[in-house]
Amino acid sequence: LHDLSRVQSNIAQGHNKICSELDGYQPKSFVPHQNSWSETVATALQNLNYDVISASVDEGMEFDSSQNPMRMPQQTATATYRDGGWIAVPPADILASCQATHIAGDEACVIMAHPQEFEQGKVSLRDLAILKRLLDEDGWTSRTFSKVAVKPDHSTPHQNQQQHQHQHRQHLKKKAAP
Repeated sequence: LHDLSRVQSNIAQGHNKICSELDGYQPKSFVPHQNSWSETVATALQNLNYDVISASVDEGMEFDSSQNPMRMPQQTATATYRDGGWIAVPPADILASCQATHIAGDEACVIMAHPQEFEQGKVSLRDLAILKRLLDEDGWTSRTFSKVAVKPDHSTPHQNQQQHQHQHRQHLKKKAAP
């Protein structure tokens, strides 16, 4: 994770494969394997014109939208992986985690959801509907990373393109109180 040339080469290989297989699509957000990251990874992503990196707060990443790429750590998830399997996180616990990140001063709450959680029946669409309702009632809005990367003038730090990931992360922002 610390040799810039090697890290950038590895990321570029995956990036180029995505671009070639998806007809020129340009990924703009990056989630490192097992949420492991370093400043070297962030520098490689900056060199490859990525807008967002999202690792785990457990890996030392702090939310910082002023960095390039933006640091948007995952603060909570719809399920956790323990003892060889996925265990659903109750929607109320996810909301509590988002509220805690807001109180701590983070600009947003990033929730991770893996497709296999749903495929294996550990998390349901009903769970998501409940979570969405709880978040809405608490004043949160939902955006994808690609929408967060858009500046007020509708540009991104590079080019505004849709993200492509095997993991889906939702960025939530607390609305200002009326």
